[in-house]
Amino acid sequence: MKFKEGMLKAIPFICIFIITALSISRLIYDGYSIIKLISSTVLLLIMIGVAAFYFMQYYEKKLDIKNYQIMLWVFVFIGYIPSLMLSSINPYLLPILLTTALITSMIHVRLGFILNFVMITLLLITTGISVEIYLMYVVVGSFISLTIPFAKNRQQVLYVTASNMFFFMLLNIITWLIAFGDLVEYNYLSLVYSAFNGVLVVIFAVGTEPIWEMMFSITSNARLIELSNSNEPLLKKLILEAPGTYHHSIIVANLAEKAAIEINANYHLARVGALYHDIGKINHPEYFTENQKGKNIHDELSPDASAVYIINHVKDGVVLAKEYKLPKDIQDIIREHQGDSIVSYFYQKAMKHSDGFEISDDDFRYKGPKPQSRESAVIMLADCVEAATKSLSEGNRNLTSISDKIDNVISTVISKQQLNECPLSFSEIPIIKEAFLTVYNGMYHERIKYERS
Repeated sequence: MKFKEGMLKAIPFICIFIITALSISRLIYDGYSIIKLISSTVLLLIMIGVAAFYFMQYYEKKLDIKNYQIMLWVFVFIGYIPSLMLSSINPYLLPILLTTALITSMIHVRLGFILNFVMITLLLITTGISVEIYLMYVVVGSFISLTIPFAKNRQQVLYVTASNMFFFMLLNIITWLIAFGDLVEYNYLSLVYSAFNGVLVVIFAVGTEPIWEMMFSITSNARLIELSNSNEPLLKKLILEAPGTYHHSIIVANLAEKAAIEINANYHLARVGALYHDIGKINHPEYFTENQKGKNIHDELSPDASAVYIINHVKDGVVLAKEYKLPKDIQDIIREHQGDSIVSYFYQKAMKHSDGFEISDDDFRYKGPKPQSRESAVIMLADCVEAATKSLSEGNRNLTSISDKIDNVISTVISKQQLNECPLSFSEIPIIKEAFLTVYNGMYHERIKYERS
């Protein structure tokens, strides 16, 4: 099994080696300067390294992950090296847009947009493509960066493919008119090449997503959307065996998704992570208040025994996530959503009945780690806020009391240093609070009271 996985992961690198060897052979055969080839490739590597570093430091922390870095280089070479080879043969069939589409779809829209400009510019400098062709690829690449994120179901893929194809064809004609002023000597076969290129880029980028996910152990937004379906086996199991927990998870998901949107985090990951964050409660649903009907089983248990059941839902959740092959990003959220906080209710209960014996808070503490991502941190806050607001009586569930609860919860989480290891900034905390309030405003808005006739 490990040998097969190793061979699967080696496939893209073998392809890159073959493509690179063929491309260099072709370029040398055509009299292309090997010094120019080497210098352009080095410049490309430097530019991509700078762009990736920028995103790692200031915008997209996930590029720190080795798998994402390797995937970025694979995507670059898949498009750039063949484009060097084809630039002198047919400038309308350059696969450079495939790199743009793959980076946009699998890594980040802005990174795809930036690297499209970098790679096309280097092709202009190092090959014989005209300025008109250069402008065409810059504009089409930008268009792809904007439209690819919308290709998430079959109908949307069709729309994006068609729009990309017609846009490519339109720019083909426009650039010819810019260069020559009329269509008298226009090569209509180039229109077919443009259409073919435009269609192939979208279909290949969207269609191969599962392959890249498997090879590099990453999670695309398309996979996250699939996991949010209530017919997914684990969610269906949660609905049937722990309906109260499922309802709680839905509210947490709504809160986390809205907050993630407002702070420009991955809202797909935040929503799906929230849906699955408490799946460990499936093993013992009766130990959690949202699933209890009248009788509280903890009345018959010692505080430390109760704490064990509560704390273990995180470990049980990770085990279930692995068993059902949930992505690593979701497993991390399940593992981190309680941090290393203390189960305070049972800890205080133990302290009251200690009879002078020393009580260690380690017995009542989650094992961690603390949230490592912004999405994980948002889910922790949403989870705590939902639990706190649920404790309010029906008469006190108004926006004022909810706002106070949110303030208290956030202050408590921060004071317990649960957000110290995630890249969430203090400037984003008020934004998250407002996002939570927006969701609760929709849930508890005042209704008009109609008089009975």
